[in-house]
Amino acid sequence: MVTVKNAGQFRMEIQNERELTHTDVPAEQGGVGEYPTPVVLFAQSLMACALTTASMGAAKEDVDTTGWHAELKEIGFDAAHSVVERIAIHFHFGQDVPEKKRKRLEAFTHRGCTVGNSINTEKIFTFEYDV
Repeated sequence: MVTVKNAGQFRMEIQNERELTHTDVPAEQGGVGEYPTPVVLFAQSLMACALTTASMGAAKEDVDTTGWHAELKEIGFDAAHSVVERIAIHFHFGQDVPEKKRKRLEAFTHRGCTVGNSINTEKIFTFEYDV
């Protein structure tokens, strides 16, 4: 079970069976600002899902994914409508991924992620093979 509890000052405690996570509102908006905002947590979920998807696709090809990582480059937010319009993520994959398999891996990263497939937010994924 997952529960969310208001801890005061717009801080939320998110508890699941294994861990406790928090979100905060930025200090300039009356929060504490020590933890990610719910919007950043949303972007992190997309990042984790896409990187997991890429790793699973690479594993089918016996490609080592150790050290692969992703960086959040931008969250485009429309404040007037309270909508995340776009999320830009830069992926760092292994140099050993064969050139002929890279486009397929990138497409799989884009289309195989359940979180990404469930949202209307524009997803801008860029890839670098430098790990």
